[in-house]
Amino acid sequence: AHPAEFRKICDELEEFGFDRGNTTVVPGNHDRIMFPRSESFETFFPEVTFPDVREIVPGIIIAGLDSNVPAENWSLWDLISASTRGYIDPEQLRNLESKLDGITDEFVVTGIHHLPMQRRRIVKCVPEPLRKTYFDEPEHSKEFRKLARKLDTLVLCGHDHPKQSRVV
Repeated sequence: AHPAEFRKICDELEEFGFDRGNTTVVPGNHDRIMFPRSESFETFFPEVTFPDVREIVPGIIIAGLDSNVPAENWSLWDLISASTRGYIDPEQLRNLESKLDGITDEFVVTGIHHLPMQRRRIVKCVPEPLRKTYFDEPEHSKEFRKLARKLDTLVLCGHDHPKQSRVV
């Protein structure tokens, strides 16, 4: 979440023709960390609201979600671990479902940062607060998966690490 990193990605997106009509961005957990000399995702992408739903070409809808734990709900472990656990806001899910109500023939692609399932096996030597941070699925993942199945959406997500990658 350093300004130079945001500027770099904005410059790179611009080289590829970034504009609101053709590019979807979703924040990762490192885009929400507010340490000294850091900036917020909204500083660089003020026009993005979530869920970000739009038809990019006829028949293809892109839906972006913010899966970060809201700052007001952060625990000490979220700060230490850069909010790795994830949180899928139920209000975002309701809004997404509402915006896509009646969609039948369109192909929906949903972008979300946190992997919406349990990431790794439990390791007993990890202290309990860290187990929730590193091993549990993001809050409200089950609701997200249920909605994804209902919408028959392709889900693109990040955050998972190569040794733990799997197909959802």
